[in-house]
Amino acid sequence: MIIAPFGIVIANAAVLITLEVFEEDGRTVCGIYQLSGKIRMPPKAWVRAVRTEVTKLERIARAAGCEELRLGGRDWSKILSGMGFAPLDGIPNGLGKAL
Repeated sequence: MIIAPFGIVIANAAVLITLEVFEEDGRTVCGIYQLSGKIRMPPKAWVRAVRTEVTKLERIARAAGCEELRLGGRDWSKILSGMGFAPLDGIPNGLGKAL
């Protein structure tokens, strides 16, 4: 199931996100299906903004009944240190977090 795309708009940033909810091994998982946009901030502010918005995505995933949030593509492991490695079919640098 695809959660309707929604935007995140904060100072110097506008991002469009689409989330996908799926079942895997009896667990309900939420993954970032599509992400596009720009965040134009100095590095430390950029990291804070990404962490804050991922926390919001975790709340959305929990509200959708998900037990885990996954993302991949870019190597987010140093920025999102609270997430662990999670293999994603055909997508590099998979990370996941139990909710």
